[in-house]
This record gives sequence, C-alpha cells and structure tokens, in this order.
Amino acid sequence: MTAGRGSKLTILHAHPIQQVVLLDFSYIEPPEKIVAYREAAVRTLESWCKDLGLGHDRAQIQVETSEPVDTIIRLSAHYDLVVMGTHGRTGLDHFMLGSVAERVVRGAKCSVLIVR
Repeated sequence: MTAGRGSKLTILHAHPIQQVVLLDFSYIEPPEKIVAYREAAVRTLESWCKDLGLGHDRAQIQVETSEPVDTIIRLSAHYDLVVMGTHGRTGLDHFMLGSVAERVVRGAKCSVLIVR
C-alpha cells in the first residue's frame, strides 16, 4: 500500500487532556501520563506504518495533545483529503456523544472520506 504520485501520508492522532471538575473536586491529567500516552501512540502508529510498508519517506506520524475535532479541522487546511473512521453510532448514543466525524465533515477545509 503506497500513496500515489509522490504524495505523503500524515497519520494523525489527537488526544485531549482529560479534565474533570465536580463541585469541589478537580482533576487534570498529570504531565507524565500525557507524555506516556503520546509515546505509546507514536509507537503504535510506527508499528502500523511498518506493517503497511510505509517508510518515513511515504508517511509521517503526528500526535497532538489537543481536542480532536479542532485539531483535525485546523490541520485540514494543509491537506487535500482527510480520511477517518467512525463508530457509526446512531440514536441516543449519537445524540449524547456527538460525532467527531460529523463535526469534522462540517468544518474541514478539504474533502473528508469517512470509513465505518
């Protein structure tokens, strides 16, 4: 599997910092946990690239610690196509949880291909 005509793939993973505020209790993900999560994400994505035969000349990995929808929409201005998966939630689950894919489709600056 290779990208066509000299194109390069950017494989992005965006992970929001977990924050919980409830009455007098406040929790924010500690920096060492964020670093560990980012390192694990990079290792996983590098493994996927290796399994697909995508070297550094064909694919770059980008891991962001930020809100996924905002990050994808912001970065979409620099690309021709965003390809992303969806859980395919419907009904109450979709209403309560929203859809990252749906919000990206509405806000992206380029074409978006959604894969279930």
